[in-house]
Amino acid sequence: MKAIASSLFLLMALTLLLAPSVRAQVGPGAGSFSFTVNGLTVQGQLSNVILYADNSVTMTMSVDEDLLQTPIGPLPLRGSGQWYGAVASGGTLWGTIENIKGTAEICAVLSFPILSCAYAEFIGNGVWVGTLSGSQGTGTLQGVITFTSFPYPQSYRLYDSSNAPIVVGQPIPMTGTWNSTFQPSS
Repeated sequence: MKAIASSLFLLMALTLLLAPSVRAQVGPGAGSFSFTVNGLTVQGQLSNVILYADNSVTMTMSVDEDLLQTPIGPLPLRGSGQWYGAVASGGTLWGTIENIKGTAEICAVLSFPILSCAYAEFIGNGVWVGTLSGSQGTGTLQGVITFTSFPYPQSYRLYDSSNAPIVVGQPIPMTGTWNSTFQPSS
């Protein structure tokens, strides 16, 4: 029973963190991103996508899902971060992803039928590259997500045979793609 509860808990945590569905804003200065962590995909939104006169760029990333649909039911996930970078000659884009932080609601069966839910906090960072054609940018990203708190003892970590367990302080790699429409600064 404890192994089943542990497996269910990890699946919920990873799915919560990594599988939200967020729609991108339409219009100038907006875009979307998607990344994969432990085999699960997170989709999010880019806003305030600005190209400055000095060829620097900034973007704000967010994931905000009240009822994230997962294989085990809807769960809430929230996260944000900042993208900083520049445009090089030929339209090559590159930069860093900083200050990723967020929370994921994690639930575990502590003893049947008692279900306990609490929030786990995570942080992260990474890098991104791409190309700019006119005002349209596309590219890839990579980085890490690290849980800074986890609401249950190690024995209740959620995992299954295809995903690594979540361990506080242990970075989890992420890779993905992004696209956006850049708005020139005024």
